[in-house]
Amino acid sequence: MEKFHEKLKMLRKKQGLTQKEVAEICGVRQAVYAKWENAKMKPIYENLSMLACIFDVSIDFLLSEYLEI
Repeated sequence: MEKFHEKLKMLRKKQGLTQKEVAEICGVRQAVYAKWENAKMKPIYENLSMLACIFDVSIDFLLSEYLEI
């Protein structure tokens, strides 16, 4: 079972993107994105939607600890 922050990091690396690149696409600072990956902060719905589009997964997949790739 992977938690949100673990999935986020795994999906980003699978796409070959840096934290800065994903942050720019989402319209946030790299430091904010890093907090998402470090489980210090969770993104708002609009950012979740953008992340789901970037990684071609559902929001349910991102948030669920029980859905695996």
